[in-house]
Amino acid sequence: MNPAKKGLAASGKVGIVVVLVLLVLGGAYFAPSLLTGGTHGTSSQSSQTSLSSVAGDQGPALLALFGYFSQMQMQSSAYDNNEAFPLAEQHTYSYLVLGKGTINSTQYTRVEFSQVGANGDVVAWFNPRGGVDRVDVIGVKNYTDATAHIYSQIYVSAFSLITGLSTNATLLSALKQTSQNTTSFGSTKFDVTTYSLKSPVAPFTSITVKFATIPGTNTKIAVYFDEKTTDGLESTFQVMSITK
Repeated sequence: MNPAKKGLAASGKVGIVVVLVLLVLGGAYFAPSLLTGGTHGTSSQSSQTSLSSVAGDQGPALLALFGYFSQMQMQSSAYDNNEAFPLAEQHTYSYLVLGKGTINSTQYTRVEFSQVGANGDVVAWFNPRGGVDRVDVIGVKNYTDATAHIYSQIYVSAFSLITGLSTNATLLSALKQTSQNTTSFGSTKFDVTTYSLKSPVAPFTSITVKFATIPGTNTKIAVYFDEKTTDGLESTFQVMSITK
């Protein structure tokens, strides 16, 4: 099997975790009283649409994240708490900023993405607007246009959670602050504030989010997110390590 395709297939298994979290980002599952309009997205197709649109909107924020931190690792997990062994799937994603590159007089930010246990690391070329114009599948081939989007999407979507949750007004309006402390991620310390759901909102029984303030700025990133639903499903992501 082509190692790049194998890695891409493994990445695609993120399933429940990214889809559910991005539904929260889009407000697709919140009760009507928390929505400003629109309908509930309940189908798999609707979930994928939400995933794509939210990830695309986070381009400038991702570029800022790459500027603040040269490396980051995050882990996403999905659980079915109705089972004897609840952990359904778990994935660990990393990025490493490689620096700048130029194509046809356009300067790009080159970022290498990888997934633990999967072959086919990729280098994504982000244009000044935060879009991906090219992807180098290491040891295989370079891709542009729609194919580049496909190879980079799972990673762009995953790290967009970190930048996107702190600006989602629908989600934030449903939360209350519960605690605040200082937390270390490697050699960097952050002021971290924890929020939880004010009261259950169908289909969510609980939501917990932890936001860290980037030192020297007012910018916040989500370093932890956990949601549980009435059908026993739970999805979590957390930042494992950060390097300036």
